[in-house]
Amino acid sequence: MLTQSQVQRYSNESGLRDMMIAEKEVVLTFLLQLLSERGILNRLAFKGRHLPPGNVHRQPGTIF
Repeated sequence: MLTQSQVQRYSNESGLRDMMIAEKEVVLTFLLQLLSERGILNRLAFKGRHLPPGNVHRQPGTIF
């Protein structure tokens, strides 16, 4: 379970003002990380932008 301080830190680093959006982005990031680690992501195709905007500038394999 994520703590409020973890979500707040992500929100601050990403420039997000809405905590609900930050929470959703963190959960989606964790999910994509898990899918990637298990090799499932290699078998999927995404249409459009399905990654949280903060991931564009992050190092591969990092969540925060």
